[in-house]
Amino acid sequence: MRIRSIAGTTVAILAGLLVAATSPAALAQNTSNGNSYGYIVGQGPINIFIGNTVGTDTERWYTAEFVQGKSYCVELFRANSEYNIDLDLVVQIINPPSAVVFTFNNHTTGGDPGLGVNSRWTRGCFIPTLATQAYYIRMLKSVCCTGRAGNFQFRINDTTLHSPWWFVDSANGYNAFFEIANVGTAPVNIEVTIRQANGAIVGTKHSRSIPPFGNIALTAATNFGATITAASGSAQIAHDGPPGAIVANTTTLSAAQGLSFDAPFLSRQGYQ
Repeated sequence: MRIRSIAGTTVAILAGLLVAATSPAALAQNTSNGNSYGYIVGQGPINIFIGNTVGTDTERWYTAEFVQGKSYCVELFRANSEYNIDLDLVVQIINPPSAVVFTFNNHTTGGDPGLGVNSRWTRGCFIPTLATQAYYIRMLKSVCCTGRAGNFQFRINDTTLHSPWWFVDSANGYNAFFEIANVGTAPVNIEVTIRQANGAIVGTKHSRSIPPFGNIALTAATNFGATITAASGSAQIAHDGPPGAIVANTTTLSAAQGLSFDAPFLSRQGYQ
């Protein structure tokens, strides 16, 4: 009898713990900034359901860290079925506790690759201007579509491009050229940063808008503030286009020496 009593008590305790661990009170939904879930940029899509019960499932909040001067693209798109309803969602990037710094809604003409003529899915790409920190990402229904409910996927890509090497030595005729092209169908704003070998920024950043299918060329020696006569380092391109909108290369050459070498710009692997 004692054995049965102890066993029954144990089962009851375990069942109670299981109920407590899975109850709604124990699992607060991320419907406010206080209950936001963490997201690592590049971790891959998350499946999300949006419903019609205010305070329960009409919006979602996440927290992600963005680095000042890099670039990112937030994308909301259909889940794993072509029949998922178009939810028409708004995305807000919020500087805690409440300052909205970017808002994206219905980016149907945001360039190649397009989101579809009838799509209400959202994509927003941006370059953070504030100091590196964690931001809130809030996703909520547009005013037009408060009655809709359904599933979608959410992800954030780091779209920054990096080149590992440039070299300037005016005494021997070496200069570095950054060749940058917009391969998409919409204008893209870029921000080019070059750094010394120790990581310190050289001169100033160079900002420019590139038209669809357009290109530009910059020189390390003269386009980044004070004239550079002898230095080397790395380069970075941030932009507000979708992933893959910008392709670029660094070419260092000396006509006097008859030598040249290339250092292509690449995005971080695993971040797209």
